[in-house]
Amino acid sequence: MKYLLFLLTLTRFVHAVDMEQIRTDFNQQKYTQVLQDLNLLDNTQSPLVWYYLSQIYGDGLDIEQDIPKAVKYLQKSAVAGIVDAQSDLAQHYYNGDWVKRDNKQAVHWWVKAEQQGDANASYALGRAYFLGQGVEEEHKLAKKWYQKALLEGSPKALSALQLIDEKQRIKRIITEPAKAEIAKKPKIELEPEPKPIILDDNDKVKRLSPSFYIVQLISIADGEKVTELKKTYHLPKLRMIHYKVKEKDRYALLQGHYPTKTSAKRAIKNYPKALSKLKPWIRKVSTIQKKIYQNK
Repeated sequence: MKYLLFLLTLTRFVHAVDMEQIRTDFNQQKYTQVLQDLNLLDNTQSPLVWYYLSQIYGDGLDIEQDIPKAVKYLQKSAVAGIVDAQSDLAQHYYNGDWVKRDNKQAVHWWVKAEQQGDANASYALGRAYFLGQGVEEEHKLAKKWYQKALLEGSPKALSALQLIDEKQRIKRIITEPAKAEIAKKPKIELEPEPKPIILDDNDKVKRLSPSFYIVQLISIADGEKVTELKKTYHLPKLRMIHYKVKEKDRYALLQGHYPTKTSAKRAIKNYPKALSKLKPWIRKVSTIQKKIYQNK
């Protein structure tokens, strides 16, 4: 009898709490109310509820951040077929935040997301085949995925395709019969071509709430140094962005996505000592987004 009453109560609650209302509350930053509703709805085994819970616990929105719990909910949601969860999980495996870096797992979940029409996943798969991350390096397949991403509207896909075409053009030149004649001439030592710096995080930052706050760890002209710093520290929501100041390239390392300055300050207190020495400072997300948009 008690079990029957529980089911009746749960049924009434599920009808009373509308997922659209939860989305509205989430966008209005009513995270405490959202968390209460989601925790009760968790009993309904809803993959969408699991996804929202992963964001709440992962970003520490009005509660203490709990990465293991966020990963648990995100994985359950991804396995159940929520495309945003699949895409986010792939990105976490690629970045090495929340979970240990694993390019093969990143590719696995990008394939799942792409099968559901995620445009960003097509570009990510092209990059994986181009750089040999999680799969064997294969430029033909990289080109295929980049072309698909371009058709889906990815602005980065065009420059990626041009880079592949240029490499193939150079390869054809050096394999022509004329290379025997070239070999007679003095060899010219060419500077090794730098690896491309992947700047996916620009798009991630654009999608953040502009009223939130973000911690800036460093901002310099040396993109390689910022890349190495990002690989060294496995903090949640660690992002590297690119922007220009007076036509000169700048690279910044950002961390987190906090609803208040107070929550951002709490996060800074937990940084490793080496990062604290960089004297990180708190910035409004809208300020960072403005710098990114000024690149165009």
